[in-house]
Amino acid sequence: MDIVNRCQGFLCPTCGYSLLRMHIDPKVAPKAIHDENVYTFCCEECVKPFLDAPEPYLAEIKEIIICPICLCEKRKRHTICIVHKEESIFLCRCPNCIAEFKRCPEPYIERMKDKEFKDYEMKFPCGASCPGEVNYLNPFK
Repeated sequence: MDIVNRCQGFLCPTCGYSLLRMHIDPKVAPKAIHDENVYTFCCEECVKPFLDAPEPYLAEIKEIIICPICLCEKRKRHTICIVHKEESIFLCRCPNCIAEFKRCPEPYIERMKDKEFKDYEMKFPCGASCPGEVNYLNPFK
């Protein structure tokens, strides 16, 4: 199994956003059960539409992964796969994320394996440049 795909529980199934990147603690985020699986949401407003018709939402997020470095969400076909110790790791295509993973993979792999994601904030264990320093309203600043 792909390590990054294990964190699909950290995607809001309704809007497809990474709870981790939005700094939403999965332990306190809204949850709902469907087919004996627990799903975590970014907000209460996303729960009802999901429960009303879960299958289209689940199909939509099936191929979304979370980059273990910057915690952004990407469709798997828009990622780069790096094989590390016989496991496929999918990263966004950002050269900084790729370089950081190659330089220091273990902390990122460990945090993606953490089912509770205790380290849910956007932390860079090996000192990568933080994408959070970018002004997303005006990325050229």
